[in-house]
Amino acid sequence: MNEYQRFNRVDVETFSKATFGEPYYGEYIAVKTLDDIKAKQDAIKDHNAEVDGTVDAFFVGKEGFGTYSYLLHNLRIPTCTNLDVFGTNYAEMPIVGAKYNQYTIHYCVQRGPLGMNAVGDIVKSVTEHVFYVKSELAAAFETYIENLGTVTEVKVKNPSGKEASSIDTDD
Repeated sequence: MNEYQRFNRVDVETFSKATFGEPYYGEYIAVKTLDDIKAKQDAIKDHNAEVDGTVDAFFVGKEGFGTYSYLLHNLRIPTCTNLDVFGTNYAEMPIVGAKYNQYTIHYCVQRGPLGMNAVGDIVKSVTEHVFYVKSELAAAFETYIENLGTVTEVKVKNPSGKEASSIDTDD
C-alpha cells in the first residue's frame, strides 16, 4: 500500500452458510462498512498516528511532501540515466526513507545603472533558488543561510495544505 491508493469501499463481512445445497452455498453479510464508520462523529482523523485501533476511525491519506517519492516524481524523473549507479548526478538523488525540508530563497541585488529605459536607470536582479535539505541537516543549513544577509521567514501553504516557510534574503 502507498499514499496514492484510495479505497472506495471497505467491508468487514461474515459468511452465513446456507442450510441447504452444497457446503459452499451461502451469503456474505456486512458486519461493518466504511459508511458506518464515516457516519460516526470524529471518525475522520487528521493524522495517521491518531488511528490507534481502540475506536472506529480512519485517516484519509495525503501525498507526502519532501519524501523520497515526492522528490523522485517531481524533481528527478526516474529514467535510466537518473537511476544509473554511475550516472552523472547520482550523488544528488534523494535518499530512500529520508524526509526533506524545502527552502525557497528569493535573492534581490541592486545592479546599478544598467537599464535601457532611461538615463541612469537602476536595475535590480531578482533570482529564486529552491533547495531540498535533509531534515537532519536543516538546522545547519539555516545557520549558513542566516550568515548570507537579512533573513525574513514567510509562512506559506504547501501542496498538502500544511504551513511551510519561505526564506527571503536581501543583501
